[in-house]
Amino acid sequence: MNKIKHFAISVPFLFLMMVSLFGQVPLTRAQTIQGWSEPVNLSFSGVATNPLLVVDFRGVLHAIWIDGVDEAYKYSTSSDGVTWSAPKTVNFPFSIKDPPPVFISDPRGAIHVFWINKIEESLFYGQIIPSNFDKPSEWSVRSRLARGVSGFDVLLDKIGILHLAFARNVTQGGALPGIYYRQSSVGGASWSEPVTLYLSEYFRSIKPEDVYIRLASSSEVSPSNLYVAWDNRPQKRIFMAKSTDGGLSWSEAEQMKGPEDTGGFDSPFNITVAAAEDRVLLIWQVGQPGSPKCTVYSQWSTDAGVSWGEPTTVLGGRSECPLSIQTILNDGTYFAFRMNYAVNPTFIAWNGERWSEQQTQLQLPTFSNPLTFETILLGCRQDYIYNNRLLVIGCDQGTGGDVWFISRDLDPVENWFSPPSVWGVPESLVKEVDRKVSLLSAVADRNGNLHLFWARSSGDDTSADIRYARWDGREWTPPDAVITGLGSAPARLSAELGAFDRLLLAWEDGKSGDLLFSWANAEKASLSSEWSTPTVLPSLSASNSSPDVLSDASGRIVVAYAVPINEERGIYVVQSTDDGTLWSAPVRVFDAVSAQWEMVDQPKLALSRDGVLHLLFSRLTIRGDQGGGLYYTQSRDGGFTWSEPEVVSEAAILWSEILNFDDGTLHRIWQEYDGLVYANLDQVSHDGGRTWSKSLSVTGVNDRPTAVAIAWDPIGRMHFMQLIQQVDVSVIHQNKLTLQDWEWNGSTWELHSTGDFIVRGDGIEYDLTAGITSKGLLEASVAARYTDAQGEEINEILTFNRFLGNTSVTPEPFTAQLPTPPLFTDATEVAQVEPTVPVDLSVLYDDNVSISSTQRNLLGVLLIGGAMVVTVFLLLRGGKRK
Repeated sequence: MNKIKHFAISVPFLFLMMVSLFGQVPLTRAQTIQGWSEPVNLSFSGVATNPLLVVDFRGVLHAIWIDGVDEAYKYSTSSDGVTWSAPKTVNFPFSIKDPPPVFISDPRGAIHVFWINKIEESLFYGQIIPSNFDKPSEWSVRSRLARGVSGFDVLLDKIGILHLAFARNVTQGGALPGIYYRQSSVGGASWSEPVTLYLSEYFRSIKPEDVYIRLASSSEVSPSNLYVAWDNRPQKRIFMAKSTDGGLSWSEAEQMKGPEDTGGFDSPFNITVAAAEDRVLLIWQVGQPGSPKCTVYSQWSTDAGVSWGEPTTVLGGRSECPLSIQTILNDGTYFAFRMNYAVNPTFIAWNGERWSEQQTQLQLPTFSNPLTFETILLGCRQDYIYNNRLLVIGCDQGTGGDVWFISRDLDPVENWFSPPSVWGVPESLVKEVDRKVSLLSAVADRNGNLHLFWARSSGDDTSADIRYARWDGREWTPPDAVITGLGSAPARLSAELGAFDRLLLAWEDGKSGDLLFSWANAEKASLSSEWSTPTVLPSLSASNSSPDVLSDASGRIVVAYAVPINEERGIYVVQSTDDGTLWSAPVRVFDAVSAQWEMVDQPKLALSRDGVLHLLFSRLTIRGDQGGGLYYTQSRDGGFTWSEPEVVSEAAILWSEILNFDDGTLHRIWQEYDGLVYANLDQVSHDGGRTWSKSLSVTGVNDRPTAVAIAWDPIGRMHFMQLIQQVDVSVIHQNKLTLQDWEWNGSTWELHSTGDFIVRGDGIEYDLTAGITSKGLLEASVAARYTDAQGEEINEILTFNRFLGNTSVTPEPFTAQLPTPPLFTDATEVAQVEPTVPVDLSVLYDDNVSISSTQRNLLGVLLIGGAMVVTVFLLLRGGKRK
């Protein structure tokens, strides 16, 4: 038996030994790595550093590097990237002690080179024919372009003009420290006189490594728009200058960002500009230059920099800080960039609307030297894009000290972007100055339209109206006031699609406490003349709240509302069978006085296909964060009698909704605060509300209340929208908001997509609503209230949309009909509702992106403390038994 055991152990061991031995057979090249070419050793010296690569107009590769023993540049060339010439020492015009030169390949046949002589601090220019690259005598040094240069950027535009921007750090020959521009339209044979773009004595003390300048040209025709962007780091400011005539004249330098945009704690730096026709993209970083973490921002202009969109984050917030940013592709449709880091760069692209995913598959792999079997880790890397192929030259940062070349095909840039299921760019539907916008309510009809209502009031709330706009999936109708002449702002607003494609509207008068109702045909809802004269709903009190309206297939209208305080407090229902002209007397669904509740509010109605009315309502307290609860009841006789209310939750309720689907499924969804965290929860019923599932977590928990909304359609698509305000201390006077879209998959909730947007202002408040059209379009609207830089109160409605996909399921006609209540005939029996499964509080503490570390620590302490108590109890109990 032992022999068998030893044999079983020995066989795998011997197999591994054989694999190890045979795997060390030397190869002529390093091993092939998925997606990458076989790495090629160019230097074979062990003392090679600072490699540079340029590809000429015929596609021939030219590589140079510094040899540490010869203290000279070595050169090698290849026509295919596989076979390279033997290294050769070349005495180039630039020295190994100078900063690395910049090569530009000209499609007309020349290679241009720019470099700074370290001793003289002068900027020189030269050129060479590619076939003579390794012949020092053939290099043509055309001119010294400037003295006292600490940094520069150069580009060759698509019509063959060379553009140069550089920073001077000395006062010499009448030139002062600052930023300058020159150009050559004759292939470098002669250069224009320097043009001063910006002067600052601070450039005298800026170190060369802190000089950051970027150039961009906009088009393939002359004259093109030119842009020069640069840092003034001692002043914590970034600037840009623009030329609209191909560089002949320039605008005044414009400060793009400064300390006032970051609160003075962080600095904007490393500004990069890219352009195509009238589209301009700015990228910059916010943090401390040289620090490991910063935030990368971008800003987009479609009118050549006259106006700019809102800043947006590029890498999703504070992250590892790039050392620099380089444009690697600009084809008029996409802008692609390389974010340079200490080890591997990141590639990312912009398509005019959003940023792509980061291209981590382009990061260099590790590989082995086939001669020494040592692992090669490439550093001092240079990337070169040619014919949609990424060419990389770098030096071994390990003990090898050789220069290596490796390459791979690039995925098409359009493939860098995730599927278009994310939110598009927000559209500003309404922007009011010193007029309040609130109470958003959205309703989808059966013809592919979404109807949006909101309240607008004067700053002192002495006058108000209810406004309306319709979205057909492509564009919004101009906003119109449909209910006018209101003496005060509505306090609650409820909109619903009723029978016969009628829009039903109920609201609370914010001053008198009355509840009012009106309706209009959906296709003519933008006309105020089509809306019925508002009627006051019957009530036993002057204090009313939260009307919720619905209609059955016959056109019968039901409104539930609350009397939240005072003697008649409770939940009530009124009905109308003549389009809201006459109303029944109020039926009290719940008596909050007899129940000894301090407050009651937030009734929510749903009507299932079997004619049953379902109602949620909330128990409130004077201190809203202490106690409360959510309750459910139903009526099977048209709203005359109601089942005994059952407890859904005993936490403080901030929001709730109840929904019914065509298959008979019910969802009751709510947001609650349990004294520790805020949670969004859901319960499901498949038997008409008799029994309910345990509570399901929709979004996980948050450390603060969030604006939420539910969007759904009769065929079962349901999306829970949550708006989260992000905190970024590096930026002031603006707010970053994240719109989260959680989708119901039939059994659980899943985060489907998120969208970030920026609101520039202080003191922001917001409302949220959403809807799904019959054509499968999901729309969300955000009403944001903030104070702008001029101190004016701005009220803005931003709209978002995305396509959910087509469906083969066609909604059935709306057929749910209420039984005639004893209000008109005899009563029907009220069904008994079985007790609900108790709320599962454990779902509140599931991991979620929004839960804070402090909350996790607190929960951990509580769990550990509980475990210790149980342990001590068991030990004591065991001791007693002994």
